[in-house]
Amino acid sequence: MADAEETEMRAPSEGAMGKGAAARRSGLSVVQTVFLVVALAGLLTPFVATFGHRSTATQASDETTFPKLVTSKGVNNHVLGQAGSWFEGHFAGRNAMISAQARIQGALFGVSVTDQVVLGKDGWLYYDGDLADYVGTAPLSERALSNIAHNLALMQSYAESQGAAFTFTIAPNKASVWPRDMPSRYPRSPDETNAERLIPYLRSAGVSYTDLFAPMTAEQNGGAAAMYLRTDSHWNNRGALIGGNLLSQAVGVKSLPAPVAWTARRDFLGDLEAMLYPVGPDLEQQWYYPGVNDGPGTSGSAWRYTGQASAVDDDLVSTASENASATGSLLVFRDSFGNALVPYFATEAAQATFTKLVPYNAMQIGDVRATAVIVEIAERHLYQLAYQPPYLPAPRVERSAAGAVARPLGCADCTVEQTVNGPLISISGVIDPRLIATGTRVLVGLQSPSGEDLYEAFGVTAENGGDNGYQAFFLSDSVASDVATVNIYVMNGGQLVRVAQEAFK
Repeated sequence: MADAEETEMRAPSEGAMGKGAAARRSGLSVVQTVFLVVALAGLLTPFVATFGHRSTATQASDETTFPKLVTSKGVNNHVLGQAGSWFEGHFAGRNAMISAQARIQGALFGVSVTDQVVLGKDGWLYYDGDLADYVGTAPLSERALSNIAHNLALMQSYAESQGAAFTFTIAPNKASVWPRDMPSRYPRSPDETNAERLIPYLRSAGVSYTDLFAPMTAEQNGGAAAMYLRTDSHWNNRGALIGGNLLSQAVGVKSLPAPVAWTARRDFLGDLEAMLYPVGPDLEQQWYYPGVNDGPGTSGSAWRYTGQASAVDDDLVSTASENASATGSLLVFRDSFGNALVPYFATEAAQATFTKLVPYNAMQIGDVRATAVIVEIAERHLYQLAYQPPYLPAPRVERSAAGAVARPLGCADCTVEQTVNGPLISISGVIDPRLIATGTRVLVGLQSPSGEDLYEAFGVTAENGGDNGYQAFFLSDSVASDVATVNIYVMNGGQLVRVAQEAFK
């Protein structure tokens, strides 16, 4: 009996089993129901907030209203793409979620959530745009390097003809001068960088070059760790002062001494930090020179804006010094590395003009009566100098200095294009790569009944990527009215060979 009772207790009846299964099939448990409600609410809340509060919009999209499928012009074929852009810019909590993902992914896997930022060691962030120089994946051709040096030499010659001193510099990538905290998955190339390979060409062309690579890594200056920002792609204000003083000295401008004491504030938002963590970024310590860049927006009592610009990162900035001993007019062609240079140069020079506009308008040298010209470009942007020569009138070349004229060559792959850009006439084209080598000069001849005048052309990288392009600019009102023909010459080994000819338009 005991055994029977025990067996009966352990083995539920068939009816009982059916009731239990039916109960499980009849619905969800309380815990499951609560979980689903909470999960659904979490998913729907950002969606509801997106349409309920316009203030959640970010700068990711210019769309202010949700796109319509049908408009007054008919069916909107771009509605899906526009809706995607709208959601990208308006989705509630988007930036907070991106920041949270970035911190979790960085902590667990040591990688960045955005392809624009490289997550380095010990809190250092690097810019993805520096990688090509660092690992050596985009070397410029020898012809491109020669073209850059040639074009800078023409710009320097023009500046000097206007009575201005000239120097050119390359602002080093952070990864170039502080590679210690780069991730090991990015091996540094053992080959020379584009910047290093360019220097012999600059020297050969006679270009005044101010080296900032060695000073940025010098131990007596604290090395790049003391002069570059951890969470930004640029140097800090201390590094900018060292670089700026070397540039000032190169063009004869009295430089600023190191301050008696820097003012340090943890108030700087690095550009890489902002990209990686749009919500809750960490501010970095920045150094300020009292009276020079310690005011709002890196302003200072030692100088003032004189034009419409009111920020150091504006495209075109003009300033005047409040320093009674400041002299001269400085013109600086620069990029974002030049932002930190503005307060220093604005204090040192009586008047200063800073421009980010490209191509460089070298004719500004005369417009602002510059006594000194500085060209600064970031290492990562060096290639741009091969594509965009400065706007300046092509220098005339004496026939006696051009060499003997050889028999013209038929060149089916040589082109001539004539365009008008404001007050400038542009004559450009490409030369058959078999006729042009590193160091080959291209001359443009303007032929009239009274004779031919020769002019030096810039060497450029053409739209097809070849480094066998050329371009020359002429002021419209300076070209003789009887010019009938454009001749294009290449100059190799002291011989001038005509490779293309076209009627002047």
